[in-house]
Amino acid sequence: MPIKNTDITLLCRVIDNYGDIGVVFRLAKALSKILPEKGAGLRLIVDNLTTFSELSPGLDPSKKVQKHRGWTVCQWDAAEEGRALYEKVPPLVILECFACGRPEWLDDLLFDKTLQARRPKPVQIINLEYLTAEPYAEDFHKLQSLTRSAQVRKVNFMPGFTEKTGGLILDENVQAAPCGKASNPDGSKAAPGKSTEGKVPAPSDCKDSLLPETCDNNTFSVLIFSYQRDFTTIAEALAAFSDKLCQDNSSLLSVLHSKTLSSDSYGTRKIRLLSAPGKSRIPFSQAWGKRSPSPEELPFLPQDQWDKMLYQADFLFIRGEDSLSRACLSGKPFVWQAYPQSEMYHLVKVQALLDRMERHFSHEDFILLRDYWLWYNGKNENKEYDSKAALLEILIRYDKMKESFTAFSKSLLKNGNLADHLMTFIEEIV
Repeated sequence: MPIKNTDITLLCRVIDNYGDIGVVFRLAKALSKILPEKGAGLRLIVDNLTTFSELSPGLDPSKKVQKHRGWTVCQWDAAEEGRALYEKVPPLVILECFACGRPEWLDDLLFDKTLQARRPKPVQIINLEYLTAEPYAEDFHKLQSLTRSAQVRKVNFMPGFTEKTGGLILDENVQAAPCGKASNPDGSKAAPGKSTEGKVPAPSDCKDSLLPETCDNNTFSVLIFSYQRDFTTIAEALAAFSDKLCQDNSSLLSVLHSKTLSSDSYGTRKIRLLSAPGKSRIPFSQAWGKRSPSPEELPFLPQDQWDKMLYQADFLFIRGEDSLSRACLSGKPFVWQAYPQSEMYHLVKVQALLDRMERHFSHEDFILLRDYWLWYNGKNENKEYDSKAALLEILIRYDKMKESFTAFSKSLLKNGNLADHLMTFIEEIV
């Protein structure tokens, strides 16, 4: 279907980490693949261009309005410049991402009756919501909301994990994500999903220069991106797995992480591998001990490089929304840490995603994974649960787990691309 509506504005406020702008940046890139002239009609209004520039090098945080990757990027508070820009070319479609609201100057323009009279059509505001596997995503998808003017219409658009939602953003990395067959230490290929009883799985054979030099085809790599927590039993389980790898097939285990001053940043930039406040603070490296190779801290990576790093690792500890979507599409076994919420509501989100995944796993594997995910997200922290033994068992069952995660990933690909669904919807309502 020909794309007629190319005037799209994306609004984003960076609330507490890189996830908000990470999703918006990813969506803008995906829309640019669909729109004519590489998305030249896209306009982005962002409240934190410094954060944006770290994900997308080349963006100048000091400029109030600029061209970047073919898009027009405007600072949220650049009222004079923004008003001049949108009075000249009035908005047609606005993606209000994650209920971020609108700059006051843009709101004034939208509801100015004189300007409304000049518009040939009502402005369409689409509230792109946070990703969730909860059932309400299907109910809220394409549900209309009221505004104070008939010339400004608003509707919800829900990313999700089912065909009754908008799906996930697919990009070029997704197509190459499932690494397929694993490579045995002797160079032979192991059939995906087939594990030899009692032996540790071989690592993937799809690694390239983005991984550290220690990560070759005989290295099983674990990528850790987490909110602050106690990593003691995790480090111990990985250390035990490393010993077993060396004993069984002469492979190495490499743990990739990063250390910084803040616990709430994106990607590989800032992650404290320490225990949570109020508990004894045991650094990851201390729990790891003198085993070799030692965990490697990663520098901050722009989004494109971070994605490739994620897809190349063998096992993932992932947090938040944007990296979760990449992990789900990667076909790699992973553990997800949801953003902690009051009264442990985030456990509802974790369980909802587990419910979507369950049909792809054997009963025994699913129970093992479910209990570990819930523990990792704070359930039963003070009760007896052998998290070290559970994680070690998940890792030992890697081949079988990977088969199930890959099946889950393929089911998501069948739902199609959120960017395509969004553009089809825009064509319908504008």
